[in-house]
Amino acid sequence: MRQVDKLVDFIRRSIGYSVRHLSSDREELEVSMIVPAFNEEKTIRKVLMCGKRVAEVHEIIIIDDGSSDHTADVVRRVKGVRLIQHYKNRGKGEAIKTGIAHARHDILLFIDADLKNITPEKIKKLITPILKGKADIVKASFHRARGRVTEIAAKPLLRILFPGLSFSQPLSGQFAARRAFLEGIRIEPRWGIEIAMLLDAVEQKQRVVEVDIGELVHKKNPLECMREMSQQVMETMMKKAGILCKKHRIVVFSDDVLNCDEHKIRRCDQILALLRSRGCCSVLITMRDKGLVEALGLKVDHTIFLPKSADEKEVTASIRSVCKRLECRPEQVLLVANNRLFSDAAKRFYSLALTTSDDLLKRYAADILQHPSEVVVLAE
Repeated sequence: MRQVDKLVDFIRRSIGYSVRHLSSDREELEVSMIVPAFNEEKTIRKVLMCGKRVAEVHEIIIIDDGSSDHTADVVRRVKGVRLIQHYKNRGKGEAIKTGIAHARHDILLFIDADLKNITPEKIKKLITPILKGKADIVKASFHRARGRVTEIAAKPLLRILFPGLSFSQPLSGQFAARRAFLEGIRIEPRWGIEIAMLLDAVEQKQRVVEVDIGELVHKKNPLECMREMSQQVMETMMKKAGILCKKHRIVVFSDDVLNCDEHKIRRCDQILALLRSRGCCSVLITMRDKGLVEALGLKVDHTIFLPKSADEKEVTASIRSVCKRLECRPEQVLLVANNRLFSDAAKRFYSLALTTSDDLLKRYAADILQHPSEVVVLAE
């Protein structure tokens, strides 16, 4: 009987230890849900109520980013949530930064306040991979009727500047991440936040997964807001790729990058405008007929026409002539090309610079030069 009592006591103590151990683990994996909001009085309550129905969410924080409507009043009527206010609009990135600073837990979940059809099930899908230890960052993949900034600006530019990456919704505002990662990166102040965070995560080799959560319906943004968003997203991507670094005074394009598709031409114009605003000089090296190039209407600073029979030596010589004409050192030149001839010329021209410590070159030169069908981005 005494042995039975000892066995029972051992089982009780073991169960107690297991419960305490599991409880401790659960505390380490608690989730803070952060909702940046700007004039979202019509949708914010539904988003908050869906969050409250997810057992794994232990805290909900709303960052009212200077709303001029009744967003704050609606939030105050929802019990069990925390409201933090910016008294003037500072942008989505700043709202996210405030949310990170005030969150109490180690997993941070971000949900847009303008979602019309969010559900508890969709929210739970975003945090499950991290809770199970299968991911460090989870981005929502979803179906959406609109998404002009993503389809026209972000994804095409992502293919050009980061050809090894493929995400269906790189700008998704629905994502979860570990607090330690977010506290260690620079949070972009406005609309560039999501793409900057994604590129930082890839660079730091975080485990990034996309989870399909079905259809999402956002509030329709005015056209002017879409233009501003597109500009900021593109600027952030180019900065992350190194194009907007002060060290690059000249950007050289081969004509294969500048296809005649109307959307691509418009996007190239936006890229060139950004480069001009940063004091960069743009040069187009082309083997096309002068009339065809002029018909494209691209606003490049200089155009160099080469014969269609040109070889890599002539391409290399043309790049050197650009440096001489504009009184610029080779290390201040960025070459953007997707043509084997230009790739070979780049290797010849940059052969002495392959030992440079520049992050962009170290990350991309070895891999991308083996894939001439992709766009090559080289920087010394």
